[in-house]
Amino acid sequence: MRDMNKRSIPFYVDQLAKEGDTDLMRKYMEWMMEKRAATLTIEAYMRSVRNLNSYVRAHHDIVLDLTNVNRVTGAMVMEWYGTTRDLNDASRSLVGTALRSFFGFCEVAGYILKDPSKILPVLSRSDVPQPGSDEEIERAYSDAEMRNMLRCEPKWATNALMVAKALIVLIGGSALRIHEALQLDVKDILNAEHSVDVVRKGSNKPTCVEVAKPALLYLKEYVKLMKFEPNAPLFCARGGERRYERREALARVSRIQRACGLHTGLHSLRHTVVTNAVRIGGYAVGRDIAGHAVTHMTDRYAHSTANERQRVLCEQGWMDVLPELTEQLKEKRMKRECVDTGAQNE
Repeated sequence: MRDMNKRSIPFYVDQLAKEGDTDLMRKYMEWMMEKRAATLTIEAYMRSVRNLNSYVRAHHDIVLDLTNVNRVTGAMVMEWYGTTRDLNDASRSLVGTALRSFFGFCEVAGYILKDPSKILPVLSRSDVPQPGSDEEIERAYSDAEMRNMLRCEPKWATNALMVAKALIVLIGGSALRIHEALQLDVKDILNAEHSVDVVRKGSNKPTCVEVAKPALLYLKEYVKLMKFEPNAPLFCARGGERRYERREALARVSRIQRACGLHTGLHSLRHTVVTNAVRIGGYAVGRDIAGHAVTHMTDRYAHSTANERQRVLCEQGWMDVLPELTEQLKEKRMKRECVDTGAQNE
């Protein structure tokens, strides 16, 4: 989307449009593209708009097109919103944001006189699950789910799959935030014994972050297999020319998560390791692994050692699958090297 010009927008609309999309929905997609919205954002917003369109068509004989959108009332929108009550608060908040964006566009463009989405509730900060609460812990993956993601071999088993698994291993083995993980270069992993230096959130200086040793061994095999240059980004596109962006990383990992029937998201991986760290080593260790300043005031003077953090990271149940997967990567690398050597001899 970043290099999109106005002449290419209709092409991208054709790529994202689905059967049943109305003229108004296509205009809304064009508008979001002109605003340089990310592809994943457009897809998420359009999912809610399409669901609303299906509902009002079935229950009120109204289609969200240029002619009939002004017939949609706040009561209809609220009625459909009520059918999403089984979603978690974050998902319902996204639904509300999508509909406010869609009807806001319709109002500005003059297709409606009154925005019916203004009746939707806006979740306050207190409505969102807080770290450590039961709702927050439920977002973490189980050990079995982590193993399933790492053993998943979908049909698109290419370099993109190996990049996605490497991201899962790194975040799951360190609790790095996604933007912190994407900072790393290949040399950071090759030179690491048990930790990497990363500029963490809220700081402008590198901080030593523990990475589980099984995760580091896996990542070292990954970079050898991919044949990246030492100065190349650890997660890169186009053969090392460009560092991955957050949305690209999310797209890669989400494909594995969907293939396993799991909820998608990179931050859930961080929730997983922090939740495990608190359960295994206590709040002080969990806080230091997460990179938080304090858990609460009484923990201000509690600190964990590097050995404690390493032990807790390695004791996560799903870590037992990494030696097996590391050997598989090593075998793939050796096969590639044999093929390359044979080609050179010929």
